[in-house]
Amino acid sequence: MRAMPIRESELNIEDIHAFTYRPEGQVKGGVLFLPHNAGADRFSREHAQLLAEGGLATVLWDPYPGKPAPKTDDDRRAYSAALDDDWAWQGQSRLVSYMHEELRVDNVGCIGFCMGGRLTLLLGAKDRRIASVCAFYPTIRRPKPDHQTYDVIDLAGEIRCPVMAICAGKDHIVTPETYSALRNTLRARPEPSLNQIFPDAGHGFLHGGDSPVASKLSWPVAVAFLQACLL
Repeated sequence: MRAMPIRESELNIEDIHAFTYRPEGQVKGGVLFLPHNAGADRFSREHAQLLAEGGLATVLWDPYPGKPAPKTDDDRRAYSAALDDDWAWQGQSRLVSYMHEELRVDNVGCIGFCMGGRLTLLLGAKDRRIASVCAFYPTIRRPKPDHQTYDVIDLAGEIRCPVMAICAGKDHIVTPETYSALRNTLRARPEPSLNQIFPDAGHGFLHGGDSPVASKLSWPVAVAFLQACLL
């Protein structure tokens, strides 16, 4: 199948920086892409492009506007630890408004990876316009670190749209008990909850490549979930 032509552009709204990926013509659904702690890197841009090729107008949020790209693990940890929860979700919510008002999409969902996986749960709880949430191995630590304002597992029960959570069985950051608590909270809601569980995969498997089977299975299911919710 021939790839759909995509228009890529940069977006600046006051202190918000993002990249947009738009299929040709009018589309019904859009996705806000919240990246891992490496920011708007090659992995994130490539997968935002793939979502757009799947018929979803996609906006890739830059968590570190005005900063050089983090190059080391220490950089990534320092950058992500400096993020403020309220600054993040409020800026993301402004991008949701942009997608509705400027891109003219009817339904906006969000997808996030690692750090972005946690933030997509936070945004889903805070902004009731979100029509679907897809969280890849969300980086959730309990008790929460001092720099974080919210326990997203407590908030996850407030999400009023379908949620897909993709969990890694050999996650070195998120404990099995934490993933279980997230799933239990999501299952207690009246809205649909879908879970992908890969027992042999580690944290960040889609961009780390440590589990080819998990990588092969998880992404197309996540895209199909977003398409079903949004298109």
